[in-house]
Amino acid sequence: MAKYKTNFDHKPHKWKLFYVSVFFILVIVFFGHFSRYMIDFLDSVDKVTDNQSVAEFSQSVSEIHGKWLESKNAITTLQLIDSLDLKSKGELSFIVNEVGWPINLSQNGKTQATKQVDCKALWLNMQSQQVLKALRIDAMFDKKNNVTGCIYFRGKNRLFEYHLNNGMVVSAITD
Repeated sequence: MAKYKTNFDHKPHKWKLFYVSVFFILVIVFFGHFSRYMIDFLDSVDKVTDNQSVAEFSQSVSEIHGKWLESKNAITTLQLIDSLDLKSKGELSFIVNEVGWPINLSQNGKTQATKQVDCKALWLNMQSQQVLKALRIDAMFDKKNNVTGCIYFRGKNRLFEYHLNNGMVVSAITD
């Protein structure tokens, strides 16, 4: 019986190294391409979340102003409604300025003596996205150093501005 050689190494070492290198390069290119699409997808999810926050904030401002137009009270109360079963979860009271736009959250249904603007309290209670990545809130001031509005950022990107004198919510999100 003849002995057969079972050596499958028909190519020299440098060709093996070449094929292994090509394989790893293709894997790296594939994962780079895949990760780019995943990053784009995650960015689009963030953009949808940002747009939802701006829309909810704007809707809350409008609803508070509408309630104020009915009563002209310094404190306006809204029902908290669960969006899934449409049942009331309680109520929140907001302090409004002299033209009916919300400026702060009321503690125990009482207005503070100074009617101080609290942009963070407005953010936390006027939309459902409680925690966005790296949220930063700045106040806008006029020439007399009075607070005229709030600017909301996520990271370095401006989400929107809220103007206290006219209730405008100006979105800075671009498509």
